[in-house]
Amino acid sequence: MELDANPAMLESMRLEKQGNLTEAHRLRDDFTAQLRKEAGTGFDFCSCRADCPYHGRCMECVAIHRGHVDHLPNRLKAIPRT
Repeated sequence: MELDANPAMLESMRLEKQGNLTEAHRLRDDFTAQLRKEAGTGFDFCSCRADCPYHGRCMECVAIHRGHVDHLPNRLKAIPRT
């Protein structure tokens, strides 16, 4: 599954800006359903390259950064894997 710059999510954003919330939200819901399905197979979505004890546990990682007002870690931004 393509996560970063996902075509369906880019289209969803475009539709939302145009005011077509119904279709935008349908695309978003399809994307998250596919994400949950892929996550259930063990697919690794984590873009963190550091030796991180929270690898693959994004909700915990984000909560930690938000807790100390550091917002999202740079590792979670779109970084192409090599």
